[in-house]
Amino acid sequence: MWIDRNYGRMYSGCAVLMMWYEKEETTAEIWSEIVDGVLFKYNNGRGIVTWKDGKIYGLQDAFDKGFLKKNEIVQIAKYHKIANPELYVN
Repeated sequence: MWIDRNYGRMYSGCAVLMMWYEKEETTAEIWSEIVDGVLFKYNNGRGIVTWKDGKIYGLQDAFDKGFLKKNEIVQIAKYHKIANPELYVN
């Protein structure tokens, strides 16, 4: 397992990361998820995950469990857009 991107700091005790696995199947297809009205676009098979107390959660799951607040989701999205501007062109 490798960390592809670290989103800068801990958010409410969660590390926010994009990770990949050696044998993971990926795709170049653009896909998206919306977390509390905030859009995240991806260009591979991986999404943003969080790590808390030794467990990995998807971004939506971490938000639903109360691990992340709305303002943190907005900040993570801002970092993600800066790192991937080509995904957010019109």
